Amino acid sequence: MKEKTINRNMLLRYSRDAMTDYGMSVGTIERNLIYYRKLVSFMVQKGIINYTEDVGQQFLGYASLNNSYSIKTKESCVRVVSLLKLILNERPYTPRFTHVHKEHVLYGDIGEAAEDYLKECSRHSLRPNTISVKRLELSRFTIAMKNKGKRLHDITLQDLYDYVTPLQKAQNQVITTLRLFFGYLYQRGTIAENIAANLKRIRKALREKIISFYSEDEIAQIESSVDRRTKNGKRNYAMILLASRLGLRASDVVRIKFGDIDWDNSQITLRQYKTGRIITLPLLNDVGEAVIDYVLNARPETHGIESVFISSVRPYRECTSTSFSCMVGEVIRKSGVSTKGRHTGSHCLRHSLATALMNGGNEFPVISEVLGHSCSESTAFYLTVNTKSLLECSLDVPMVPNDFYTNKRRYFL
Repeated sequence: MKEKTINRNMLLRYSRDAMTDYGMSVGTIERNLIYYRKLVSFMVQKGIINYTEDVGQQFLGYASLNNSYSIKTKESCVRVVSLLKLILNERPYTPRFTHVHKEHVLYGDIGEAAEDYLKECSRHSLRPNTISVKRLELSRFTIAMKNKGKRLHDITLQDLYDYVTPLQKAQNQVITTLRLFFGYLYQRGTIAENIAANLKRIRKALREKIISFYSEDEIAQIESSVDRRTKNGKRNYAMILLASRLGLRASDVVRIKFGDIDWDNSQITLRQYKTGRIITLPLLNDVGEAVIDYVLNARPETHGIESVFISSVRPYRECTSTSFSCMVGEVIRKSGVSTKGRHTGSHCLRHSLATALMNGGNEFPVISEVLGHSCSESTAFYLTVNTKSLLECSLDVPMVPNDFYTNKRRYFL
């Protein structure tokens, strides 16, 4: 496959046109062009005619060693080179290019074994985020063992306890990772003894978890409080209905794409971000009308963004789960509904729908299908708020005979 290039003389114009298509403001475009000019000057200095991704990496190496460049200038160079990579590959614009993913290094023979373990995790279809967390924890562990001068076969149970004992946060998570890692090495025969098998998790007192939910009248009040006359209001109303009427998680609402909606059959089919399961839900009239109202009358025209819900200001980008949850919290607090003792995030809308279905007498399998649960055990969690059904299960208190109080032989009193 031929590598994509941009002629040096066309780089500034090509970048300007692409940034305009991305919906960037004039000020942002002009600021970025300052650093694109530095890139062009670098290419002239090195005698490079065509820009490629490799040239961009060379420029970043040059910028990082240039003492005349400030830290802000170096960060801006990273941003424009990352932006140029998207332009070359015709991908949609995403913000925060200055955040560079840090590769966590695994040291020594312990690190080599950890690399094999992480590859095995990947083959078993663990999510990238899960593998990334494991890599971070194992990287820190290899650094600690390196500092102690320990090799893989020198590690003892006491070394593991010395490492995990000072940890304050995610202590049990680290213990679990180490137990799985050393268990994997033991099964492969890399080590003769599974020293982490006796590494005990720290038991903490668990409080009974009570979900936050709102009644049907309160949900109606929350929905009606959204000002649908504004563009943001049209978007927020449609997103809230997807959570309150269909029970979608925030991670699924913000990832809905136009191809997920079957307008002819009034259905939404999507793959849940949390579970990976594909679910199909009916597109209720109110929900469908709210989405259409937003798309036709409020959604900005964009290039390369397939998600339905996007930001309302330039540069346009996909909404995030965090921004959606914060928006829901603000709407609930401004709606006049009492939030005392209850959460206000987007997940409470999902809880409210599940509770309403439970109190309406729907069977577990039906509710599980609506919520996208893999089994009814997850749905049983909502029994804690089904007061009506719990009262039906309660037994009457038997009457106390009159002679109980007059009987003089009350040995147990």
